[in-house]
Amino acid sequence: MRKPFFKYLILLAFIALLSTCKKYPEDTFLSFTTSNHRLEGEWQIEKLEINGENVESKYNDSLAPLALKDYRFWFKFNQKIYSNLKETAPLFLINKSEKRISIAADDTEVCGCNFALTTKKREIFIGTPPLYYIPGKDPIGFKIFSHVFSYYPLWEIRSLHNKVLIIEQTVNNVKQKIYFKKIARN
Repeated sequence: MRKPFFKYLILLAFIALLSTCKKYPEDTFLSFTTSNHRLEGEWQIEKLEINGENVESKYNDSLAPLALKDYRFWFKFNQKIYSNLKETAPLFLINKSEKRISIAADDTEVCGCNFALTTKKREIFIGTPPLYYIPGKDPIGFKIFSHVFSYYPLWEIRSLHNKVLIIEQTVNNVKQKIYFKKIARN
């Protein structure tokens, strides 16, 4: 009598474990790595939607001669804020070139702001106070991206799996969705 009960208990615990490993609504499969590990790295925007319409071309016009796909974005959890200080913070960095993070880390073309994951890691704040602004040589690009990301800084993470990051927010009945693909792990 005890053996079948014990087997069902183990099966129930296994099913509960598997259901908690799929962390985000649009993930296709379960993952055993942490959200921080999957988020940290170099990303590129694949698509930008507003109310289901691809608006990438509108931003490309503002960024000309570059395009959205020419920019690289890095989520760094322990990035030095200023090279002469020991203080670190989680930073969302924006680079208008295709340089690797190790080469571009102190480059003047890199700008950025801080970010934070919520306690349950279902949402991400980009450009949250205190705002660490790292000036770069691309003030127009930073102004555009700061408008895209931090107009309303809270984003729901829809997917963070298999080198795909999808974040979404709805503000005043306007639904924005950004699709990233991971280029490299730091």
